[in-house]
Amino acid sequence: MAALDVVTGQVRAETIESNDAVTFISFLETIDVTIDPGVEVHVVLDNGSSHVAKLTSAWFDAHPRWHPHYTPVHASWVNQIELFFSILQRKVIRNGNFTDRVSPASRMGPL
Repeated sequence: MAALDVVTGQVRAETIESNDAVTFISFLETIDVTIDPGVEVHVVLDNGSSHVAKLTSAWFDAHPRWHPHYTPVHASWVNQIELFFSILQRKVIRNGNFTDRVSPASRMGPL
């Protein structure tokens, strides 16, 4: 699961065990506490079940500074994080040889 800040270009990503509304809301809450409370947040989402669930809609209703915008069906290219995933897949994952989820850089320790 990932979020892209289009202003800074930073990506926040987390591995998840289950793609459901509870997990998605937990991700939103993690992001929510890092953003200045006075900032309006516009989030672009596809129509995945975790994004359109009643629980998720209730969370957005309870957090009025968050404004969800849903992409049309079959238009993932409208969502910038989907473009990021596409580039990552083409330039890194497709030709990679990974033995586990831990990155080689993290094994090296601090520089």
